[in-house]
Amino acid sequence: MKKASIAMVLLLGILLVSGLACSYFMRTEVQIGGINMEPTIMDGQVCTVDKSAYIFGAPERGDVVAFESNDNLFISRVIGLPGETISIEDGAVYVEGTILDEPYLPEGTLTESATKEFNVLENSYFLMGDNRANSSDSRIQGFVPLDAITGKVLHCEFE
Repeated sequence: MKKASIAMVLLLGILLVSGLACSYFMRTEVQIGGINMEPTIMDGQVCTVDKSAYIFGAPERGDVVAFESNDNLFISRVIGLPGETISIEDGAVYVEGTILDEPYLPEGTLTESATKEFNVLENSYFLMGDNRANSSDSRIQGFVPLDAITGKVLHCEFE
């Protein structure tokens, strides 16, 4: 019985140390260059990105994610999920015909788009910056495939 207890404590200790090591090595810091996410994330802030966030799950609406495009790293917010229809009309965003509540945007923010409806492809996401008037996002660049999303932004701060 005593050997089993010692083995259990050792196993738990190894799991704890392994988990902490994975957490440490699965996070990265990236300095933001640009105004795409203002005022939520400002130009020059350093953001911590959890690269393990989507290993066992998928991005959710509202997540701020880091993704790669043309060998560059960008940060935007998940608006549309695979298979959904996103509409933009009268300055508002609609998901499957229901207006999207966006408490992270400053009051009075209007969302405009030359294309009024987007049918999000499977295994892809519709991303937008919070700075809707000055963001080159899925409204222009198209959907972001799941395999281009490198992680979830956990927090940002100025150094």
